[in-house]
Amino acid sequence: MKRTLQQVTIETQRITVVRPLRQPVITWCDECGARVEMFFVDCAAHLLGLTPREIYRRVESDAIHFLEADDGTLLICTAGREAKKV
Repeated sequence: MKRTLQQVTIETQRITVVRPLRQPVITWCDECGARVEMFFVDCAAHLLGLTPREIYRRVESDAIHFLEADDGTLLICTAGREAKKV
């Protein structure tokens, strides 16, 4: 019996979307009692050296100041308690 060798080639593609970090929003932080720069979660994570998941954990544990917009978007205060400890 003659054996034949078959070769299978699989090609894959990866698309990387690069978008600029959004500009901070200057608004009132009730916890700080001042007008501060607040950042969207992805920007705050980048600035603080954390993952977005860790930012959400800190928001849930009330360890980081945040503001929730009407559409559910979170703005993170980087002048608050935990933000300065990083």
